[in-house]
Amino acid sequence: MLYCDSDIDKLQSIRNSRGKLARDMTVKKNQFDNPFTATRSGDVNLVRKMVQDNPKFKAITTSTKDRTLLILAVMNKHLLVVKYLTQAGVDISHKDKTGKTARDYVVELLNTTSSK
Repeated sequence: MLYCDSDIDKLQSIRNSRGKLARDMTVKKNQFDNPFTATRSGDVNLVRKMVQDNPKFKAITTSTKDRTLLILAVMNKHLLVVKYLTQAGVDISHKDKTGKTARDYVVELLNTTSSK
């Protein structure tokens, strides 16, 4: 039974007999290797780890629609990922192939939700 937040920290640092953390064993391999999948799923911890380990992820885009991680996070309504990426310094002015920025998608989402 967990009694306080520090207990969670202790559990996260426990390794099995092969030296793997519980979190490492539960993350799908392809998701860990793909920042777009992590962003679409809203896993802010995984996105943070990927961007910290490889800063080029801040600027990469999807090959087909030229969308950044920030645009994908906005489109999938993952506020914590959006917040992290903007604080990490991603380009907020990048336009995808339709000519829209992440801000444009935010405005679209707000208009869609307010009209319901």
